[in-house]
Amino acid sequence: MTISFVRHGVTDFNKQKRPAGRRFDESLNEEGRNQAVVLTEQIRGEFDVIIASPLKRALETVEPLSRKLNLPIQINEHLTERSHGHLDGKTWDEIALLTEGRMNLAILQSALEHDFSRWGGDNIEDVRMRTKDAVNDIVQKFSGKRVLVMTHGGVIKVLYALSGDMQPRKIANISVHEFDWEALEKIQNVECKM
Repeated sequence: MTISFVRHGVTDFNKQKRPAGRRFDESLNEEGRNQAVVLTEQIRGEFDVIIASPLKRALETVEPLSRKLNLPIQINEHLTERSHGHLDGKTWDEIALLTEGRMNLAILQSALEHDFSRWGGDNIEDVRMRTKDAVNDIVQKFSGKRVLVMTHGGVIKVLYALSGDMQPRKIANISVHEFDWEALEKIQNVECKM
């Protein structure tokens, strides 16, 4: 079983280098809407199931594909982007000042996982557990099905970390990341510290 995880299209916050997190439910901008059309035209393979984060940017990206394939979009709350706390909506320059350099765009891109709890955001263990719950739900409900998941960069980074691939990477808008059954089994067996 292979599950295709896709990051949503571009929003104004993405262009302004502002993390939206969960607090700002941003719609796609014109570029993002165009990306959704391109994704629909170019996506490879057929899918039996479409699952998405409940945030607008994810739903708006996958809606054209849902119409094309005549598949309903199933919402999974566990696929929502992580919260950056009171840093959500700030530019990365503002974030660097507010955190006295403890968090900035370079730091964010240098590792897969980050703990935003000191700024009122998500604890990394909570994000891991939520991501594991999403994958477990998908595997249990849709084993043997071809599944496309529309989600967020933070969720995809956690998936890489949980599957043992710790290589830092930028998760581009509308990029497709395929995880096979073996990688997902690793996620199911990861123990999270509570």
